[in-house]
Amino acid sequence: FMGGPGWKGRVVKYSNRLAPLLAAVVGCGPSPPAPSLAPAPLPNTHTFAPAHAHTLRGRVVWAGPVPDVPTALASVRTETGKYEPRQVPDPFAPAVGPTAGVVGAVVFLRGVDPAAARGWDRPAVRVVLRDQQIRVHEGDGPAAAVGFVRAGDDVAFASADPTHHMLRGRGAAFFTVPLPDRDRPVVRRLGTPGVVELTSGAAHSWAAADLFVCEHPYYAATDADGRFALTGVPPGRYELVARVRNWHVVGKDRDPESGLPTRRRYARPVEKASAVTVGEAGDMTITLRADEFLP
Repeated sequence: FMGGPGWKGRVVKYSNRLAPLLAAVVGCGPSPPAPSLAPAPLPNTHTFAPAHAHTLRGRVVWAGPVPDVPTALASVRTETGKYEPRQVPDPFAPAVGPTAGVVGAVVFLRGVDPAAARGWDRPAVRVVLRDQQIRVHEGDGPAAAVGFVRAGDDVAFASADPTHHMLRGRGAAFFTVPLPDRDRPVVRRLGTPGVVELTSGAAHSWAAADLFVCEHPYYAATDADGRFALTGVPPGRYELVARVRNWHVVGKDRDPESGLPTRRRYARPVEKASAVTVGEAGDMTITLRADEFLP
């Protein structure tokens, strides 16, 4: 082919034909738009009637002595690049306020028709790895071990530490997000309803948090007094569920070469469900005890 009569012209002709294809393969042209954390609009199929909606209130309380859950010894990298030992709390140790209210319990309704629910009004969620722990923020809210995401919305994951992080998601989603650089978030869309357990993929075995991917907005985390309020609930009969993470470690994943623990495996969460008729029920009280949390 090369060297024959007219070969230069044929090379130019085929090069001109291949140029658009090569440009498409290597990605020349305008870059795709960056994903937005603004909630995606939903089809206008809701049948929610605000005039008939109710607020369901209550408390999650602790009966008896609060267990003393040991902390974990972590090796945390400082700004100078050195590592220092630090005691970090178990993310699922029960937090009980002075009036026996359980702080951070997840309360939600089961059996809601999403088409009859009020609109989603929670702020966007971001997950920040700081001090080698996983912290969930809704909008500008404080750090927590749990967050609520509407199914189909985006979540931003970022590192605030001067060290390499990997964030692992299992459950209703399956992913591992590398976060090698500080303050450079990675955005993922979570579309399957359910619970996503977040753990470290960089051998920080003590780090864990939960994301609830929701089809309706009737989810809440209890406040410093153990109180919750689910607003704008349409009349009907549902299950009111209180879910609290178990702090008992039943196993550990270990690095096959070093033998060091890379991840904790916890006993099953405790769920307490009560039938409730919205429009008739008054304030609810859900009581937890340490003996309900078995290893």
